[in-house]
Amino acid sequence: MLAVQIPRVKVVNKRKPRPYLTPEEFDRLLSVVDEPYASMIYVAVHSGLRVSELIGFRWEDIRSDSLTIDERYCRGDWSVTRTSGSAATIGVAQDVIERIQRLRSLA
Repeated sequence: MLAVQIPRVKVVNKRKPRPYLTPEEFDRLLSVVDEPYASMIYVAVHSGLRVSELIGFRWEDIRSDSLTIDERYCRGDWSVTRTSGSAATIGVAQDVIERIQRLRSLA
């Protein structure tokens, strides 16, 4: 069995290119998606948050320059974040906070 060689059909570490959007495509996407979903996409892209963390936001989690992640909403249940490292306060740009604050007028 030591002399048997198994032919490789796959190339190791060959990855497909990841899909991406240009900034112009991202702006077009936001223009065709209704609120509050457009803002969710915007905040997710600019903060790196998971959907379950975005859904778990409460108004008191939003500061003037940061977002506090302390719980999530997933599959119909409220719970703590997926990992203990996910429970944190993260700094975000002012335009992210402004986008979230605009949603208050929709509520």
